[in-house]
Amino acid sequence: PVHATLLRVILLTCLATSVRIRPLIPGCIALRDNRTHAACDMPRLFWSPSKASVNVGGLAKLLSNEYNHPVPEDRLQRAIQGSSVVIAAYTRNAALLGEEADAVADKRTPLTMVGFARASTDGAFLGTIHNVIVYPGLRRRGIGTELLRRLTHQLEMSDVTDVGLVTPPHLAKFFFQAEFGPDRMHSTFMQYNSDTVGTPLGSIVL
Repeated sequence: PVHATLLRVILLTCLATSVRIRPLIPGCIALRDNRTHAACDMPRLFWSPSKASVNVGGLAKLLSNEYNHPVPEDRLQRAIQGSSVVIAAYTRNAALLGEEADAVADKRTPLTMVGFARASTDGAFLGTIHNVIVYPGLRRRGIGTELLRRLTHQLEMSDVTDVGLVTPPHLAKFFFQAEFGPDRMHSTFMQYNSDTVGTPLGSIVL
């Protein structure tokens, strides 16, 4: 009885002094100091690595709006099919997109795509991430971070560990927080300049 009483006191003391930890919402990111990512109000989403499920028309419209120039659907389709890995985020609640819902709706399915990312690899060593994008009304809610997490995980599962990307300066801080950093070989990004080369689609929009 004495031992049981002592054990009960210890348990009660531990419970009284324990720190309540808020459970992570699915898709939220745990930071190094155990705080949750600032954007943990992520809506309930469905994630798919299927190329066939991508609404190419809706994605082309979104990219065209962001890049301020038309993105041809046929070329985007080829880019998706030629990618090594794709990840798309979907919702059943199209109202989350507000006025954009009709523009990006896919009549084939009740799911509406709200985020997308893809990567290409050489099949062994190198991987490059392209077109990480989230619909404007749902940005800064952790979706871009989760797209990156799932994409890099798929690359690592394929034994591709040298993964890079090109990002606009204003998004560099985000990628530093997502464990990206300066190139270890101190490489310099360069682009082939030719009148026959169109605007690249490697931009990242979060």
